[in-house]
Amino acid sequence: MINWTGVFPAVTTKLTEAGAVDIEATKASIDRLIENGVSGVIVLPMLGENASMSMEEREAIIRRAVEVANGRVPVLSGLAEVTLENAKANAALYKSFGAQAYGVPEPWLQDRYSRDRGVVQRHCQRF
Repeated sequence: MINWTGVFPAVTTKLTEAGAVDIEATKASIDRLIENGVSGVIVLPMLGENASMSMEEREAIIRRAVEVANGRVPVLSGLAEVTLENAKANAALYKSFGAQAYGVPEPWLQDRYSRDRGVVQRHCQRF
């Protein structure tokens, strides 16, 4: 069970004018949020840039967020996948990159067995 409380904003990933990930600007945004008292940060929001970033970009974003947080607050990641198999595989990768938990839109977390039986999965899962 997750016992975190407080404000966990979804951090937007900053991009350059050319559309590349701006890691330094993203890191500065995360640090600013932490310095101003958030309880944790969520990188790669589930319905935004998460689905549009390459795995290399996702890894860089998660690793740099963990580096900036430096244990001051938990770092969570969105997890936007179409299949349960991809969600499981990428959740394991995100954990290896340093994320402490992930959040998913509930329909994406449910497999066919769960959906057919009306089982609702947790919205956020700690590794």
